[in-house]
Amino acid sequence: MKMNINDDVKVKLTEYGEEVLDKRLNDMYGKEASIIKPYRQDDEYFKFQMWDFMAMFGPFMFMGGRQLFVDNEVEFYDNIEN
Repeated sequence: MKMNINDDVKVKLTEYGEEVLDKRLNDMYGKEASIIKPYRQDDEYFKFQMWDFMAMFGPFMFMGGRQLFVDNEVEFYDNIEN
């Protein structure tokens, strides 16, 4: 399987994962972060381009770190329709 870093991925974030996402968005966008929620796909999933996903969560991913994603799973798709 080949993957382009512009391809989409989706994840179910843990409570901690949502805290990390909110903090990163606040750091980038300030007060406007609450209206810039392009990542929420539905009640369960968040969608990212792979490069953005790595930039957003990479600094928080390490052996023994807190779990960011439910069951530590990331779903990879060439193009997520939903």
